[in-house]
Amino acid sequence: MDVIKYVILLDTTGGGVSATNIITLIAAMVAAVASFGGAWMAYRSNKKALKQQRELADENMEQARKDNERLLQQQKELAEKNIQLTETNNNSTLEQQRMIADKNFEITKKHNADSLKQQREIAANNIQADVVSKARIDWIQKERDYLSDYMSLASNMQSYFAVWLADVKRDEKYKTTESFLKYCEHPVKFQNLKNILIMSLGPDDKKEEYNNEKFIELIENVYAKTEKMAEALVQETDTMALREELKELTKFARNYFKNEWNKAKDGK
Repeated sequence: MDVIKYVILLDTTGGGVSATNIITLIAAMVAAVASFGGAWMAYRSNKKALKQQRELADENMEQARKDNERLLQQQKELAEKNIQLTETNNNSTLEQQRMIADKNFEITKKHNADSLKQQREIAANNIQADVVSKARIDWIQKERDYLSDYMSLASNMQSYFAVWLADVKRDEKYKTTESFLKYCEHPVKFQNLKNILIMSLGPDDKKEEYNNEKFIELIENVYAKTEKMAEALVQETDTMALREELKELTKFARNYFKNEWNKAKDGK
């Protein structure tokens, strides 16, 4: 471009083309060619550098893509491992929970069975205690009635015998068997009551103060005193002795039946 401008300049000045001008022109052309060559070389150099930059950018992009894919693959593998580990832990935890639940169920089942067994035993014991208590209360009441009749007959036996003897002395007809048997109704009943009382008092270990053996002994003493009283034809000494025996029997019986009542109340 500089050469063209220079030729145009020479042409417009009206000067002729001299050797100097030609040299100058050639120099300008050489400079122009050199400048063009430099520009061309710079262009080629820039183009090569640009190509290298593009290639480097492509390599970097490819490397980044590969790195991203590798990183993504690693993250995926790690995620899968975590999922698998979580599933394993969950399965293990679930199995443990099932085992604990089964164990708790067995414990609860056994506890309920034991509790039901205890309740049944308690109910059975209560029923047994109620039966024993009721039976003991009934027995106490019957024993009291028997003992009351027995002591009443013992107290009145003297009167029965005295009346019969007086009748016999007043009139011989009272010596008949019929009259004697009528009198004997009371001694027979008296003896029967004694036997009932003794048979209803079973043997015991005598550990308690008011025990069966002592009770039987006092019942026998009353009976023996009553027989002696009849044999002695109602002597005053025997009457007093009988009263003391009845008094002792009454005192003993009150304490004895009180103890038996407490046993019945406690279900023993």
